[in-house]
Amino acid sequence: MARAQMVQMEEDMQKMHERHVRLLQELDDNYRLIEEETQGQFSEFLDKWKKLAKDKINHYKAALSSIKQEKENMRREMQGTINELQEKNKRLIMDYEKLLEKYHSDTEAERRQSREKACLLYTSPSPRDLSTSRMPSSACKKKKKTKNKTKKNTSQ
Repeated sequence: MARAQMVQMEEDMQKMHERHVRLLQELDDNYRLIEEETQGQFSEFLDKWKKLAKDKINHYKAALSSIKQEKENMRREMQGTINELQEKNKRLIMDYEKLLEKYHSDTEAERRQSREKACLLYTSPSPRDLSTSRMPSSACKKKKKTKNKTKKNTSQ
């Protein structure tokens, strides 16, 4: 009986051992399934975020490229405008210089003409009196000084 009891105990322990091994095997299998499922969900999650991040990066790259292109176009346009304005400025400066030169020559010509007219008006003798001129006294003084200077220069 003790022997039978020991054999019974040994069989019960064997069954318990087998049951524990089977439970541990089931736990390991369940853990592997949960781990695979979690790993799959995590991979999907990461793939989703990677795709979203790549899409955003591509969107920003396209926007940046567009902005760079727009900036380059604006730079070219501004450079063209600058060149046009520089050319226009050169033409305006040349026109200004020509006008200034013309103004100076015209005013000089007008001065000469006015001097000649003034001289003719004041130095012509009066038709009534041939002995006196109509030149004002200040003009006469200047004329006399000029005559005196020319006499001195010729005598030297």
